[in-house]
Amino acid sequence: MGHFIMKQETKLSLLIIFLILILTVTIITITVKQKSKNYNYNSFDIIEAKKENVIFYLTKLYINNNPNPTYLRTRYDPKKLKDIPVENIKDKVIGKQLGYISINPDENLSEKAVVAALELDSVIDTILKIPLNSAYTKEYKNNTIKTCNDANKTEAVIILTLGNDNKVFSNNECIVVQATDEDNLIKAADRFGFYLLGVMNES
Repeated sequence: MGHFIMKQETKLSLLIIFLILILTVTIITITVKQKSKNYNYNSFDIIEAKKENVIFYLTKLYINNNPNPTYLRTRYDPKKLKDIPVENIKDKVIGKQLGYISINPDENLSEKAVVAALELDSVIDTILKIPLNSAYTKEYKNNTIKTCNDANKTEAVIILTLGNDNKVFSNNECIVVQATDEDNLIKAADRFGFYLLGVMNES
């Protein structure tokens, strides 16, 4: 009887060890999968995160040699934006005293265009410390009117618009963020923001 109990205890111990090994392997696998979602892009750490079933990305930045990192939150990560061309136009934003994001009210853009504008605001206003305001390209409900003609050496004007291609380009001193639809407009805005911060290069 005692021998039987010892055999049963041995079997139970082996079963427990086996289950612990399975659990350990499972935890390691999950950890590796989670870590694989994060990567380094041009020496910048890109972290995938999720909140309330919404996936977003955090880019670790060190601003003005501050040892404490700043995290830029974006809808898209650099790998998804490499196909969107951006001209070499940093000087049309960086160094300006203030800026405007302007849209054409006749395009009837939805809240997704607002998201695109907010993506740029988080870079230009929050990180680069250039005050950024909203405007329209023509008269609309007594709002500020800003067109490419208003862009100058001290004032940046960024036009968000729909067109045949996804790209960011200049029109004299003015910047045009163009996309084929509003989802791509958010992508183009993120692409431009990454470019301004040096995470991505012009192309």
